Amino acid sequence: MYVTVLTVYWPTLRSMAAVWARSDTYSHGVLVLPIALWLIVRARHAIAAATPRPCWWGLAPLVASVLTWLVAWFLQADVVTHAAMIAMVPAVVLLVFGSQVLRATAFPLVIAFLAVPAGEFLVPPMMDLTAHSTVAMLMASGVPVFQDRWLISIPAGDFLIANACSGVRYLIGTVTAGALFAGLFFRGWPKRLVFLGFAAVFTVAANILRAYVTVVAGHLTDMRLAAAVDHVIYGWVLFATLIAIVFGVGLRFADDPRPGAAGDASACFRTTVATAMPRFAVPALAALAVLIGGAALPGFLPEAAGVALAAPEHAGGARLAGAVAAPPWLREDPGWEALHLHYQGPVSFDLHVFRGRRDAGGRDLIALREEVDPQQVVLVAEDTIEAGSRQQPLRARRMRLDDGRQETVVVYWFLVGGDPIANPVTAKLVEGWTMLTGGHKRPALVALALDSNQLEQPGASLNTLVDEVSASMQHCLQVTGLAGSDCRAPGTGSVPPTSVSGVEGSMHR
Repeated sequence: MYVTVLTVYWPTLRSMAAVWARSDTYSHGVLVLPIALWLIVRARHAIAAATPRPCWWGLAPLVASVLTWLVAWFLQADVVTHAAMIAMVPAVVLLVFGSQVLRATAFPLVIAFLAVPAGEFLVPPMMDLTAHSTVAMLMASGVPVFQDRWLISIPAGDFLIANACSGVRYLIGTVTAGALFAGLFFRGWPKRLVFLGFAAVFTVAANILRAYVTVVAGHLTDMRLAAAVDHVIYGWVLFATLIAIVFGVGLRFADDPRPGAAGDASACFRTTVATAMPRFAVPALAALAVLIGGAALPGFLPEAAGVALAAPEHAGGARLAGAVAAPPWLREDPGWEALHLHYQGPVSFDLHVFRGRRDAGGRDLIALREEVDPQQVVLVAEDTIEAGSRQQPLRARRMRLDDGRQETVVVYWFLVGGDPIANPVTAKLVEGWTMLTGGHKRPALVALALDSNQLEQPGASLNTLVDEVSASMQHCLQVTGLAGSDCRAPGTGSVPPTSVSGVEGSMHR
């Protein structure tokens, strides 16, 4: 079943594999599906003990999974397409072989979902938890400390809780390994879930302790040992130690191995299916038709209208001066189309407009925090702001980036059919609603970047600037292509689009 689904939806598997290849957080995904297949082979005795019987109720979850994949593909919601593809497999098993076989293969089929590269939404809250907990422990230890969101300052130096320091990478890895361990050594699902909860809490606590020890080492040695401690403890040594402790605790409560069935159970199962081949062939063909039909349908759907990559001549009291290179804080990648423009005025700023490409290699628009290049800047903080000068306040995300010479403020929001939205998940939901109502517009991401020193000028207001730029962008979207419009778009003598994408972070000090 896995081979059939992954073959039919090969582009989705390739997209998932690309995330495994470029992200250390999800690199374990390349092992998950082979392990799931091995677990199915290992469960062959339990499968043979089950009575295979087609269940047409399985057609409903299969159709639902295919439709979910189709909508997610249309909206470029990659993580949903990945999860929907994996969900097709248990639906096919239920349809073709029935509920008893599905129960016998439940654990491998659940494990397969760990191959889906998901969990980035945990990074900001876990960065906050690590920073606040570390500061609390430092204060309890009598170490003088000052906290500016993710930046921790002590007399000896500064420490930044960056993306990689959040512990999400090790949490996902430990939970994945713990899930495999729980399936092999525990029989009941309640016991497995308790063990996974222990593994998750222990990993988070260990990451907080690592951050605390790193800062204390810097305090006691005047920063001479901090880097060495960080590189050694935070790396594979920490992960190996976590796994060893978690497995050691689990072995103390492991259940006795189940007795295996006598004889060649897999051969018995094959014989049962072979003797009733016509009964299984019909649901198998129905499943194959649904899978192939869903994969082929995108080729017959109309292309969604794209938000034009255009920008106004005037915005926020400044005038468009021309194109600029991609900002150094952003990693370049062909996954997004982009415009990079500079506006000159009382408060000068750069305006960046992005849209995910639809062809092979294109990526969905995600939180811009994930696109920051940690080799060039450090992400000091991120929060949500509101520009309150309009009837409907504009909510946007604000990042503070420090390259060692200056601090750059980047405010960004998503535009779906002209409506500004701060949260990428909300943007996807709104995009889905526009599709259902017949006015689907592909979203764009608008980012405004400026030197924070400019905000100290008399009369300078970030909220007002963001509000005026947003209003100008919405007007630009409405009039683009009309005679006499003051907007510039590719192909009209203005700036050609470039491409960008993202990278994981690391700790800086």
